[in-house]
Amino acid sequence: MSNKNLDLKEDIGSRGNKLAEQYIKEPVIYSLRGDFGQALLVTNVSVYVLKWGFQTGLTFGGRCTPYSYANITAVQVEKKLTSRFIEIITPGNQDKRLNYWASRGHTNNAIEAPNAVTFPSKSSDKFQAIVNFIQDKITHKQHVGDNRQTIDIADQLEKLALLKQKGILTQDEFDSQKKKLLNKD
Repeated sequence: MSNKNLDLKEDIGSRGNKLAEQYIKEPVIYSLRGDFGQALLVTNVSVYVLKWGFQTGLTFGGRCTPYSYANITAVQVEKKLTSRFIEIITPGNQDKRLNYWASRGHTNNAIEAPNAVTFPSKSSDKFQAIVNFIQDKITHKQHVGDNRQTIDIADQLEKLALLKQKGILTQDEFDSQKKKLLNKD
């Protein structure tokens, strides 16, 4: 699926724009309007879920919930026969399963949840393109973390070798510490 043919920067309406201007300070790359006064905005730093209006449980005012890529563990699209929603999953909400049809006022109602945006089926390709973008950001974050861990282990091995060379560690002590660092117990 190519993003080139998809318009991933939609007008989110006056209330959505007002919320975005109030809370989002970095440039918005993608913006899609969902159902019932909801929008998903994406920057290079965070994903923002905007909610406003009666259907979302916010008759007066609105809510803008930011999700930094560093804190997102997963993002997924739930597709049912007549309903769709995108869900941002973090360590703080990963045990809560959302439901499009849950009763209003319940914490698992996707329309009211701060980490989900419901959308019409005709927008599925657009929302999936944004999910792919977010997943790439999450994957990049994990690889950067893996690289840092590899560098840390290499530094620690270097320090151990220096301690062994100076006679501070015996060969057995060096081998034992090396196994621990490399998780080869």
